[in-house]
Amino acid sequence: MMKQKLLVVALLTSTFTFAQSWNLTGNSGTNSSNNFLGTTDNQPLVLKTNNTEAMRILPDGTVKVGTNDPVGSNESFLESTG
Repeated sequence: MMKQKLLVVALLTSTFTFAQSWNLTGNSGTNSSNNFLGTTDNQPLVLKTNNTEAMRILPDGTVKVGTNDPVGSNESFLESTG
């Protein structure tokens, strides 16, 4: 009986974990109002490669790309049009 309970808990945990992940081969059944890549507070979204910041999307929509100080520079390579 205890093994069955542990199995049920493990299955529920793995199902919950899978439901909260983004798959490398894509996801199905997503809803853009609930499923998105980003932040829910007034903080930038930072993308890194090789543990080095490569791109930063600021809360105002400005997109900074590159490793030449994308945080401190007032230059943007791309800016949001919306």
